[in-house]
Amino acid sequence: QLFKAIVEAKQKNGENIDSLDPLAFKKFVQDETKRLQRSLDCKKIQYVVNVEKGKVKLKAIRGES
Repeated sequence: QLFKAIVEAKQKNGENIDSLDPLAFKKFVQDETKRLQRSLDCKKIQYVVNVEKGKVKLKAIRGES
């Protein structure tokens, strides 16, 4: 779902999606989630897709327990 949201947001924003790799994206999210769980000392991390300064961004936030 998260990958789909990124792709759709980039397409809607007119950004190139040719270099997006679902497997690499999945690994990035898994690794980043583990890193943030350790650094923020929490079990859940939520991700939000939004547009900042004209570019699609993936933002991680501490999830609710």
